[in-house]
Amino acid sequence: MLSVRRYGSLSRAFVFLGIRHFSFSRKQHLPSRCAALLPRHSGNPFKTSFLVFPHQTGNSGRSSGIRHYSSSSAPRSVSLDNSLFYPSLDSLVDLSDYLKNGCNWREAPSCPDYVGPISIARTPDGRGRGLYVTCNVKAGDILIMNNAFAATYNDVQSIELYAKISAIVKQSPEALRKFYCLGGYDYHDDMEVPNVKLFDSNSNYKESNTPRDLQFDEKRIMHIMNVNSFEGDLYSTDTQQPATRLTGVWFLPSFINHSCSPNSSRLVVGEAMFIIASRDIAEKEEITISYIDGMFPLKIREEKLAAMGYGFHCQCRRCEAERSVQSELKEYSSQYHELYENAALEVQGAVTSTVHTHIENCPACTELSAVYDGILGKLNSLSSLTNLEKQWILGGYSSAFLAKWLVCGYASGFSPPSDFATPQALQLVEAMKATVPGMLRTLSFATMLATAAQKDKNQVFALVHRLIQLALDECIRVYGKQKFDVVSKLMEQSAEFVPFF
Repeated sequence: MLSVRRYGSLSRAFVFLGIRHFSFSRKQHLPSRCAALLPRHSGNPFKTSFLVFPHQTGNSGRSSGIRHYSSSSAPRSVSLDNSLFYPSLDSLVDLSDYLKNGCNWREAPSCPDYVGPISIARTPDGRGRGLYVTCNVKAGDILIMNNAFAATYNDVQSIELYAKISAIVKQSPEALRKFYCLGGYDYHDDMEVPNVKLFDSNSNYKESNTPRDLQFDEKRIMHIMNVNSFEGDLYSTDTQQPATRLTGVWFLPSFINHSCSPNSSRLVVGEAMFIIASRDIAEKEEITISYIDGMFPLKIREEKLAAMGYGFHCQCRRCEAERSVQSELKEYSSQYHELYENAALEVQGAVTSTVHTHIENCPACTELSAVYDGILGKLNSLSSLTNLEKQWILGGYSSAFLAKWLVCGYASGFSPPSDFATPQALQLVEAMKATVPGMLRTLSFATMLATAAQKDKNQVFALVHRLIQLALDECIRVYGKQKFDVVSKLMEQSAEFVPFF
């Protein structure tokens, strides 16, 4: 029988399943929009026919609604929640120009540290420590702005990062104290829970009982660094230059635990990491992020977590719900697993090819589409699952729908629009938002759908309305609350990215 060990010392609350040693060859990946290059379509059919946004009234930033003209030419408008367009931390940092100009990391503004309504506490289920909100927060609110404790560029083996961290902690006992608070070395259940103010550079907090026997330990430094570092490719508008890879350690984000259905997203601006509430979070609820691309079925998510070397078995609500019907979904899961890589190659070929790629030449995409239809039918028959749990499973199989949708769309210029902006596509956007909110992929898909729907003069207005609201809402979950003109530009930019990778 496999023994389960719980090591409460780890800041991400790892649960090791009979594993004494684990690999550090992989680190957490930074969020895709500002820290990873995604395939683009050079002939973007949405670039010149984007959404009709509202006129602004005065300088208040309040909007009068998105104008839409139906087949009868009667003006229609989409009502908007104006509270979405007030930047969360506008008094501390204005990201408007940076975001509107494409999030080029070389042009990132300097960001101050900010610690929102959060605390560090031990998880009630014995997983270890985590971050919790101390009051209700809304989707799009900034929870943390944290500059890297140490960061390096194109440092494949993290040799420079180790040297940089070592130099800092040798010179500063305070820095060594903070660094040793991170998990990944001492495996005892009663590991200290530090006061969050210890990591707030704007606080005058002083510890009453500061440990005095802290010693520089090379092995311990290396171990903590490997467990807690994040890495990813930084986005640049200069596509002719090779990608620049950022690797670093951020204190407070390192305390955030993983969930396959997280409530927060990450945004990297220069060397500052923003933690953004990607849905409403209730007081005393734990803050979670996904350490992996969570928009996959259970089997692939488990493989991705295992490959990263964390050694824990995710037991979030989404994973447990999917395990409860694993036998019913086994056939579809296996087919998806076999087809995905070939389908990804077919989608990439269709996006980058100078000639149209027809779906007849993409058998994996066609077969994946049948898998998606099968999943839809199966979910309708599973009465044991809630609607939210069904959305989680559907979101995990989103690529099965998107593969054929994208190949056909890029081949036809997404025409006629009625073939693409469909109720089934709307259903998938809503499922993706419910599964892993705050993803560029979902924003891109929602924006493309909304644009296609607006181009269809016969389209039902309610569908157009809903798609535009979904796209706007997802934008603030990716980037935080921003001014309306910034949100408009971000949505336009999102249509340049392929919502598959």
